[in-house]
Amino acid sequence: MKKSSVSLILIGEGDETERKADQFASYFLIFPSSLYRMVEEIRENANRTHLEVEDIIKLGQFYGISNKAMLYRLRNDGYLDAEEIKNMDISVIETASRLGYDTSLYRPLSESKNEMLLG
Repeated sequence: MKKSSVSLILIGEGDETERKADQFASYFLIFPSSLYRMVEEIRENANRTHLEVEDIIKLGQFYGISNKAMLYRLRNDGYLDAEEIKNMDISVIETASRLGYDTSLYRPLSESKNEMLLG
């Protein structure tokens, strides 16, 4: 079975284009005040101060960004530290599926979707 996990070639490293896309998506699609409210709501409802893998997946699904992009943003905004991110290296696709989410955010685009004709 192929393990589908957060690429911890850590966030900010690895393929330059993918890294920039994750950074852009994490800031373009999420207003700081919105993220703050969502994180605080999760913490209050769960009666805890830390975020868990399921919370990260929930946030990524809500904002429509990859798990890696969500982790990047949460790390940069101080919601997660480097040690916590290391613990997020789990089977993201399986966890998202178990939680009832669509797993397409975690899968590469098919060849046909990569080649689009615009205009």
